[in-house]
Amino acid sequence: MVRWLKGLLAALLPACAAVAPRGGPPPPAASPGDQEVMRIAFVLLESPVPPDAREVVAAFRQIAPPGPAESFRLTGPAAEPRDAAAVFDLGEEGQLVVGLLDRPVPDGEADYWSSRSLAGASSDWRLPPHQAHLLVLWREYAPRPALESVQRFTWMLAAVARAAGGLGIYWADSGATHPADYFARVAAERASPRAITLWSGVSVGSDGDRPGRFSLLSTGMTQLGLIDLELTGPLSVSKEDALELLYRLLRYELQRGAPIPAGETFGRTKEERLPVRHLPSPADPSKTVWRIDLPAAAPPP
Repeated sequence: MVRWLKGLLAALLPACAAVAPRGGPPPPAASPGDQEVMRIAFVLLESPVPPDAREVVAAFRQIAPPGPAESFRLTGPAAEPRDAAAVFDLGEEGQLVVGLLDRPVPDGEADYWSSRSLAGASSDWRLPPHQAHLLVLWREYAPRPALESVQRFTWMLAAVARAAGGLGIYWADSGATHPADYFARVAAERASPRAITLWSGVSVGSDGDRPGRFSLLSTGMTQLGLIDLELTGPLSVSKEDALELLYRLLRYELQRGAPIPAGETFGRTKEERLPVRHLPSPADPSKTVWRIDLPAAAPPP
């Protein structure tokens, strides 16, 4: 993936840097000390046809709230309505470059990560076959708070996907490939509790070597400046209930700006007291997750 991304960026960054944002000259080229933030994702397409840049702007203005929506525009006149690469800006906040690649994402990578979306985890959705993809690159000139930055990029991805008729959105920082229609629909909802399902996918597996138990592991909270959650429980808990609880806990983490501290407790009822632990991630032991273990149901009397 690294070699593939380097090639894409080498081809598209010059087009982005060559266009001046409104209100001043283009920013200087990035260097190790710069504060510029870059976010990258891919919109998967049934055929190699780029979106009409004007339709991207129209879709963004439908999805984003009034402030950002009014600022977003195509930078400079497009040579053709469906140029293979287009550059947009959001006032002085940054620039968005959208470039067409007339081939699938290599090595089945985008297809693999569709199982980590909420749709893939809950209903076995898989990405339909795609023949091309759009690189969507957001250059944020001055870092904003992580949640605000991710929210803006979400609106951009949704707008590009809607204008392009995308099949899915492969967002590596969320750890998932999401259905494009679901992504755009949720992105357009104001203060939606479902937005967290776009920002973090979920890995479904077994609870280590403990038979009869599952493990759900979130995959995208680090892009929000937080840590991922592992929720385990007995197989008697329905998948729907377990996923709902996982995302409810992630929303709580996002609202408070931190996970529940280790040693404190969580309960689904007033009486329940489940200890919270901070442990190495089962996916990457160099990272820490907060973990809650649901108990098995008590046997009937």
